[in-house]
Amino acid sequence: MYNVGVICVGDSVARTVTPQQLDMLKTLAKIVIDKLENRLRYRKTIESQINLMNIALHEIKNPLASINLANDIIKKDISTAEKMTGLIRTSVRRIQTKLSDLLKQSELEEKELVLSIEEVDMKELFNRVLNNFELLAHRKKQVIELECDELLPILQADKAKLSDVLHNLVSNAIKYSYQGSVIKVIAREIHGCVQIEVKDEGQGLNQEDVSKLFTKFAKLSSKPTGKETSNGLGLSITKSLVELHNGTIEALSQGKDKGTSFIVSLPIKYNKELQEEFN
Repeated sequence: MYNVGVICVGDSVARTVTPQQLDMLKTLAKIVIDKLENRLRYRKTIESQINLMNIALHEIKNPLASINLANDIIKKDISTAEKMTGLIRTSVRRIQTKLSDLLKQSELEEKELVLSIEEVDMKELFNRVLNNFELLAHRKKQVIELECDELLPILQADKAKLSDVLHNLVSNAIKYSYQGSVIKVIAREIHGCVQIEVKDEGQGLNQEDVSKLFTKFAKLSSKPTGKETSNGLGLSITKSLVELHNGTIEALSQGKDKGTSFIVSLPIKYNKELQEEFN
């Protein structure tokens, strides 16, 4: 509770306030507080809905781009139809799943995301995500390389939300890297955590970029190299999802045009009590 003002009743002569008048003032104060709280709740509701809409638009951009590319390839070469229709089905399912998740989230009284913890085979998840980006990388003559420990442990995590993290990081690497460059996805076990690095040969970051990198709608010095669009939400969403898993994310760059590495560290075993304490 915060003091946001006062309610005063003045007169030109001194008077004694009666209990009835005090009750009236208290009633008036409660009415004002209710009005202010209703206004605050309304603003929070509007903000929440706008955030959900922005997230929805962000999440369906990559699947839609893959669908458009697959459709163009089928038009040029009908022999690729079977492979491309499989990619289209996968992209459509991803859009349907994301929209369904967002609708469920909008029904919650609180905006906090809820994790559905399960055992996740990270190698299988990496391969699925990279297959989804095959066409987008090929269009820019880029190569995505996966370097993964042979004995990478099974992770306790929310598979769908980890997929979102990887989609956002790989999408950014493709978007801000030059034609013909190499993007590396490196996964290793370090001190009870799985460390995932997405490394590109793109435009890199300056100090100003680093200071606002994970904020919503951040405008950075780097620009998409293939006429892609960006709404500045991807990295802020990614950071939230990583922290929900009690993990960390950081970005490293030696400067402009020297590439960027995004490094995510996730505990192998999810600690629910630690997350509740964090919240």
